[in-house]
Amino acid sequence: MIVFRFPNDPNKSLKVLCDEVQQILAGKGFANFTTAETTIGSRAGLMLDFDKPKVDGIAGHWYCREYFITEGTLRYTLGFGTTNKADMFELYDRMAKSFEILPER
Repeated sequence: MIVFRFPNDPNKSLKVLCDEVQQILAGKGFANFTTAETTIGSRAGLMLDFDKPKVDGIAGHWYCREYFITEGTLRYTLGFGTTNKADMFELYDRMAKSFEILPER
């Protein structure tokens, strides 16, 4: 799991943000994009699934899932990747749904 934190324009929807990320990923060889709405804690989120064939002639695919949530002027992306989609995506969903944005002290 990797957590990215970026500046966020609160006027942009999660769908627009997700579409922008998808364009970047497509340029890096990822494909088969699907999105779904989700909830992370009490926040509305968006989930993006995608994949890419393994490199260097190795058979199989690299399967990825990213979750997008925002908090004011910050966007968080929770990223996961595996070669074993069937066994891992349920775990990723449980992990992402436990993610919490704590108030600053």
